[in-house]
Amino acid sequence: MQITELTSNKIRIETKLGILDILRDPDNDSIHIHIPKDVNVNSMYDRITISPPGEPKPPQKDYLATPLLEQVGGDHYKNFPIQPVAFITRNNLPFLEGSVIKRVCRHRLKGCGLEDLEKAKHELDLIRHFNYT
Repeated sequence: MQITELTSNKIRIETKLGILDILRDPDNDSIHIHIPKDVNVNSMYDRITISPPGEPKPPQKDYLATPLLEQVGGDHYKNFPIQPVAFITRNNLPFLEGSVIKRVCRHRLKGCGLEDLEKAKHELDLIRHFNYT
């Protein structure tokens, strides 16, 4: 990985996966990260640390070693490109809606697929009852 351009509003990093552009929008002081289309981003827990030139580098951490790499009781979530818990959390979904998503995602991967679908159906009925009646 090599920084090939560094200005007050742009950092360009060449990696083995392609070119990564980090752009600062001075109007609202937000950061936009442009990632090559063929790069798969799996987790909202990935981190990028940027330090000005000349400052000591922060200690290196293995940010890919997150709780998403562990699973207790099987591996039916670990192999998804976006795990249900990351999708649910990132979209601030309520409990019942999140439960429906995780059950529908895993029903083919666990030994109790029909039971998962029945539970998801029941949770949809609960959503309807609490929100629309």
